[in-house]
Amino acid sequence: MSNTDWLPPLHQKHTQLTLTIVDMLNKLLERKSIKVLNVSGRTKAVEGIQEKIRRKNYRDPKVELTDLTGIRVITFFNSQIDEVCALMEEEFEIDRENSLDKASALGVDRIGYRSVHYVCKLKSDRISLAEYGDFANLNFEVQIRTILQHAWAELAHDRTYKFSARLPEDIERRLNLYAGLLEIADGGFDSITKEIAIYTSDLQKRTEKGELDIEINSLSLEKYAADHLGALSLEEVEHIEGIAGDTIDELKRFGIKTFKELDLLLSPEFISAYKKHMEASTIFGFLRDAMMFEDLDKYFNHAWDRDWTGTEYSTLSLLSERYEKSKIHQVFDAKGVQFVNDDDAQWIEEPWTVSE
Repeated sequence: MSNTDWLPPLHQKHTQLTLTIVDMLNKLLERKSIKVLNVSGRTKAVEGIQEKIRRKNYRDPKVELTDLTGIRVITFFNSQIDEVCALMEEEFEIDRENSLDKASALGVDRIGYRSVHYVCKLKSDRISLAEYGDFANLNFEVQIRTILQHAWAELAHDRTYKFSARLPEDIERRLNLYAGLLEIADGGFDSITKEIAIYTSDLQKRTEKGELDIEINSLSLEKYAADHLGALSLEEVEHIEGIAGDTIDELKRFGIKTFKELDLLLSPEFISAYKKHMEASTIFGFLRDAMMFEDLDKYFNHAWDRDWTGTEYSTLSLLSERYEKSKIHQVFDAKGVQFVNDDDAQWIEEPWTVSE
């Protein structure tokens, strides 16, 4: 029997182990409510294993090879690395001697690829289960890094760019500076997420006290809508970030910057007209209708976002509670706004007409 006859059956086990660990980690992360960018895995190719055995001159490769199965967890922020590490420590048997925190290895005066590498095995309680029995004593490596750490690692290991080579001193100095900026940004994003959590907690306390002198932003608008507009059954919107920003900008140009001012905008007259004529709307359509209802000319002259040039007939009915239809016709035509057919959502090609 040759010294690598053991490799094909072991490789087959690791191929299945890779799939199993990726699936297991995804489920464990979901159970712990740890949201990460990605969990991926790879099984080292047989040719790569054989080359490593020769290059490293392993005496007992079946023991010394620890990365036949490699798993990578990419987190959004630094603080999530600690959460994933805690999960790893809890769920797997850790080989301390072969595991590594590359941030510690670099030291305080070095800039470069920072991440955590674990060499693990499944714990005995899992191995005792039939579906995991074939994986007894199989090592696997788990790398945990942030998005920015991952970006740096990919650049540094791609030979095309030669970032990991010994470069001329002036180029290497600037490369280290830019790598340092990535590290600063990593910490900065982590800090901002914590500040957002603190702001959200403080917002909850202030709204519970009935405070309305609060700046309108995406976070506070979501809270205001939940607390004050729930009875209107406004539709949820996916990918709201851009739409929210546009609408908040419109409100500010209209002169509405706090919820105290917004409360005045959402007059009983408008709410009554809205309930009478609008079957469904989003928070953003609702707020735009409120501004138009309050002052049609002011909205289109100061607040209007020209990215939208069409609206539904239900808006015409709503605005007709306050304005003559000829007035709405005049303003909308002047701005190039058209109405969409509610039934098939097709743009009306002919200019719309109204009868008094």
